[in-house]
Amino acid sequence: MTPEDRALVSEAKHGATYDVLLRGGEVLDPSAGLRAPRDVAFAWGRVAAVAEQGQIGADQARVVINASGKLVTPGLIDLHTHVYVGGSELVVPADEIGPPSGVTTVVDAGTGGGNTILGLRLLSRQTRTRMFAFVHISSIGLAGHPHGESRDLVYLDPELAARAVLSHQGFVLGVKVRQTQRIVGESGLEPLRRAVQAAEIAQELVREQERRLGMSPEHARRVPVMVHVGSAPATLDELLGLLRPGDVVTHCFNAGSNDLLRADGSFEPAAQAARQRGIQFDVGHGNGSFSYKVAKGAADAGFWPDTISTDLHSASVQYRAVDMPTTMSKFLGLGMSLEEVIARSTVAPARYINGALPHREREPLLGTLQVGAPGDAAVFQLEEGEIEFHDATGYRWTGSQSMRAVHTVLHGRVWGRPYAHPYLMP
Repeated sequence: MTPEDRALVSEAKHGATYDVLLRGGEVLDPSAGLRAPRDVAFAWGRVAAVAEQGQIGADQARVVINASGKLVTPGLIDLHTHVYVGGSELVVPADEIGPPSGVTTVVDAGTGGGNTILGLRLLSRQTRTRMFAFVHISSIGLAGHPHGESRDLVYLDPELAARAVLSHQGFVLGVKVRQTQRIVGESGLEPLRRAVQAAEIAQELVREQERRLGMSPEHARRVPVMVHVGSAPATLDELLGLLRPGDVVTHCFNAGSNDLLRADGSFEPAAQAARQRGIQFDVGHGNGSFSYKVAKGAADAGFWPDTISTDLHSASVQYRAVDMPTTMSKFLGLGMSLEEVIARSTVAPARYINGALPHREREPLLGTLQVGAPGDAAVFQLEEGEIEFHDATGYRWTGSQSMRAVHTVLHGRVWGRPYAHPYLMP
């Protein structure tokens, strides 16, 4: 935050109706089809009012943020991070990489396995950023990084992973597997098969619980698999064929042997067929898993990601992915509209998360700024001009617009500022 940005925050009198008021900004809430000047007020950790500008007086809120000339969105949701501090050397703390960049909800993508996930659950209770997780099919998760956690099949216990899903309902969404040659070694597609088996065991136990509770089918929970792809020991068609509706492919724009483009540059029809079956595709930028060439080829074929995520960890946070606004801005540079970029970073991942939660644990308005929604919002400065982007392969291209986080409201409170990004290299 610049000194000018800090000057936009003012304290109002105590005893006010609202805790925080974002005043004068352009609100973009894809869930409501809204892009218009609005004031947004928060009270008791929730969105309390969305009003025409000027209808809420500055004296009605304890803290007023002047968002004039800024874009106000729901708090961002990053579906792929590694934030299990103490669970691997690969991680970064959620509160240091989330709220400073407008992210209010993160999903840890398999840092913890069946034997270690409890530590992440306990950590989440000490973290202000809202957190969910996928449990790794390997019982040790990423504790052995940089060594491949799925090279020895003795660690891949479907029943243990399924028990973790059931033991941590409301926190663990599903099962994660990293399906690349370096990680699986001679195990082939067996890690993915076991991840799917674990999810199906958990799914059957969930269905039994729901039947006993008399829950209607429309409220049923799914137990998805998230599969990390790249240079897998199989064709993309074979890999996608093992997935079920609701499963998610992350690193979908990687440049490995399982990318979405054929050798002649044409788009891989197996990906279109998988999407038609209900398979989701997530960005998961990471340190080596996002290729401009692949993303551009997919975009030219009309194949955009379902969700935008960073795969932030101790390497990608320094240079390649950096944060959610940086990753989102790259899709602006690829030609995606601002409305779609925000939707794929808010309401779309929120919908995915809710579908993997027990009905009683769901937040139907997560990822929105509708009245009653969780009190999460992000304020951005849209910066115009010639902007250089780079992918995970080192390729560079230019765009005309990027996003910079200025303020974040989390659980109805303004996130502490000023804040210097702790991982950016000087």
